[in-house]
Amino acid sequence: MSDESFERSAVFAAEVGARAELNVTSFFRIGLSGGYRLVSGADLEKAAVSGGDLSAPYGRLSLRFGSF
Repeated sequence: MSDESFERSAVFAAEVGARAELNVTSFFRIGLSGGYRLVSGADLEKAAVSGGDLSAPYGRLSLRFGSF
């Protein structure tokens, strides 16, 4: 029998974001996206992780090449 214990936590996660894309040429697109991820209830004391550690804004720049 092991003395290990597992910590559990109910978690709520929501994410809102937006994306814009621009056709530069017939084979090249550039895109920009961003948003915010909200995490609530992730309080794991052993791992020292809370919902505030997981909630954050995010952004991404993408370059797409090909036939569209």
